[in-house]
Amino acid sequence: MCIRDSLYLAPFVVAIGMVFISRAEGLRGLALAGLVTAFAGVAFAFLDSLTTSGAGSRQWLCLLYTSVDSFTEPLGFAPRLTVVGALDDPNLVDEWLRLDVLAVIREALSNVARHAQAAEVDVAVVVEADVIHVTVEDDGVGMVESGRRSGLANLSERAHGRGGTVVVLSPVAVLGGTRLLWEVPVAAGYAPAES
Repeated sequence: MCIRDSLYLAPFVVAIGMVFISRAEGLRGLALAGLVTAFAGVAFAFLDSLTTSGAGSRQWLCLLYTSVDSFTEPLGFAPRLTVVGALDDPNLVDEWLRLDVLAVIREALSNVARHAQAAEVDVAVVVEADVIHVTVEDDGVGMVESGRRSGLANLSERAHGRGGTVVVLSPVAVLGGTRLLWEVPVAAGYAPAES
């Protein structure tokens, strides 16, 4: 659960507490206020524990969803994100790989926002036992033959540095658009080279 989700839920938790407390007989004035305050404190502590237990994984997934959502304004629509597999399992997917996945998605969405003139974009992250797949597919105009490719070069460098691949298909079939496929092995212990 994201911290922002806790903030959205908090008023409902307090309201539910007030309903239960108001049904209790004989409670008046300060006693009721004290119980509501105590209930709210317990509820917020519980919600906080949800956001901090396994903080690396839950907060990381929250960061991923928030990051993808942040492209709603530049795109003019909300991109769709699907996560399949144990992306939040630090025993399978280390922090460096998660950061690469986030960077790849952000770069791909940035390219879609700047160049694709798309009406929709789908982002999928699939984690298998030995490989992670990131797919970003849009329905835009496709890639032009000429132009800078620095963003794609960065994606390629990230993939090759991990023993993986990046493939860009454009136009996709007869519908147009672009599909980026970024695949790397899931290997714990990788860290970028020191500069």
